[in-house]
Amino acid sequence: MRKKVLQLVLGITLIAVLLVTAVGCGGKTSSSTTTTTQTSTSTSTTTTQTTGTTTTSTTAPTTTTTTASGTKTAFTGINYTPYTGKFDRTFTIYSVFPLSGSAATYGLNAKLGIDIAVSEINDMGGIVVNGVRYKAAAQYIDGKFDIATTVAAFQQVVAQSNAKYVSNLGTTLVMAAEDYLAAQNVFCAANTIGQPKNMGPKWPLQFMWGLDPADYGPTTYYPYLASNFGVKTIALVLPDSDNGRIFQDLIVKGIKNYNIPITLVSQDFYTAGTQDYSPLINKILTLNPDCIDDTGATPAELSVFVKQVREKGYKGLVVDLTSQGDAATAWNVAGAYSTGVMTIGFSGKDPTAKYTAFRQYVEKQTGQSMFISPPYSYEEMLYLFRSITDANSFDPYKVASVFENVSYDGLYGPTAFSGNQPGSPIGLKRIVSVGQPLIKFTTNGNAEWVYRGTYPGK
Repeated sequence: MRKKVLQLVLGITLIAVLLVTAVGCGGKTSSSTTTTTQTSTSTSTTTTQTTGTTTTSTTAPTTTTTTASGTKTAFTGINYTPYTGKFDRTFTIYSVFPLSGSAATYGLNAKLGIDIAVSEINDMGGIVVNGVRYKAAAQYIDGKFDIATTVAAFQQVVAQSNAKYVSNLGTTLVMAAEDYLAAQNVFCAANTIGQPKNMGPKWPLQFMWGLDPADYGPTTYYPYLASNFGVKTIALVLPDSDNGRIFQDLIVKGIKNYNIPITLVSQDFYTAGTQDYSPLINKILTLNPDCIDDTGATPAELSVFVKQVREKGYKGLVVDLTSQGDAATAWNVAGAYSTGVMTIGFSGKDPTAKYTAFRQYVEKQTGQSMFISPPYSYEEMLYLFRSITDANSFDPYKVASVFENVSYDGLYGPTAFSGNQPGSPIGLKRIVSVGQPLIKFTTNGNAEWVYRGTYPGK
C-alpha cells in the first residue's frame, strides 16, 4: 500500500513539474524599447484579423544556391554562410494589408515576398543590434482594403505592441495612415504610387518600393499605343478616391507636358468595388473612344469592368496603365473577354537571371504564376532588416539614414533610392522605382511581354 501511495505522489509531482515548465516556457518574454520581442520559435506569426486571432505557418528555405563549401547565395546575390545558432530575441514587423476583398491579390502576394525575406534573413543570422541577435518575424493584419479598418489596425499595433516598423500597401490606405504613423515616429515601408502626397519631408520615415510616379504608365505607353495601334482618343476611368484624383491630375499633366498625341474624351469616376458599370459604360460607348484606360483599378475591378464592357459590344483596346492587373483573376471573371487587355507588369520575359530564379521559386511554392508584389516586398524587407544591423540600432531615424543609401544589383538590376533630384517635389531619397513593361493578357489566365519603354520624365 505504501508503495502504491509513493508511486502516486511521484506521478503527481512529475505532472506538476511538467506543467510548470510548459507554462514558464510559453510565457517567457524579453522586452525592448523599440520592438516587441519574444523567445525564438521556428514559425512565423500571421494575423488575419484585427481581433488578434493568429495562425502559424512555417516558411521554407529560400536561398537559391548552396556551394560545396557550404556557403549560400541569396536571390539578390548576397553570399553568406548559413547560421545554425540560437537567437536571443525576436524582432517583429507589422504589416496591415488587404488580405480579403477586391485588392486581396496585392496583399497576399506582398505577404509572400515578406515571408521569403524573413526566412532568408534568419538563414543569414537574423538582425544583430548591440551584440543581441534577433530573429526576424512578420505579423499580418487584414486591413480589408478599408481605410477605417487599416488605420485602426495601425493604431492598435502601435499602442499595444509598441510597433516602430510597419508595412502598408495601397495609395489610399498609405495616405490615410501616414500622418498618424509619422506623428508616432513609426518607420513605414510602403507599396504605393501617387507621389508626392505620400512621399516627402512630412513623412521622413516612409519609403516606397515599386512603380515609378503614377504618370509613368500613361506618359510612356500612350505614345506607344498611338504609334502602334493608331489610338487617338482615350476614355479615362478612375476610382473615386484620393489616389484616383492623383492619377487623373498626373495623367492630364503628362499628356500636356510631353506633347503626347492623345485626346482624353472623358474622365469618369466609379465607387470602389462597383459591380455594375452599365451607366458609365453606356456613356463611354456614345463617345466611341479608341481605347479605355481603367487606370488604377484593382485586379477584381478591372476584371468586372472588362467583362461588362465587352458584353456591351466594345471592340477597342482596354488597358490599365497605372496599376497592375492580374491575368488569372481577369480570366476567372471575364474568360475570353480578358484576352488582349494590356496592363503594367512582368510576364513572359524576366528582367534578370536573379528575377528568374526568384520567380521559379515562388511559382514552385504556390503552383501559380508570380504576381507583381512579391519581388517588391521581398527586397524591401530584406534590405530593411540588413539596414537595421548596419545601423546597429532600432532607432527609426538612424535606420532611415542607412536605408536611403542602400544600393545593390537586385532582381530588376541595379537598384537604389531616388527622389532628391533638383526640382523634385519629394526632396528625399525615398523611392525605389523599376521601369515596368507593358504586358498583354492571353488565354487561360496567362500574359505575355509586349513592350518596355522609357519614362520621358527621366
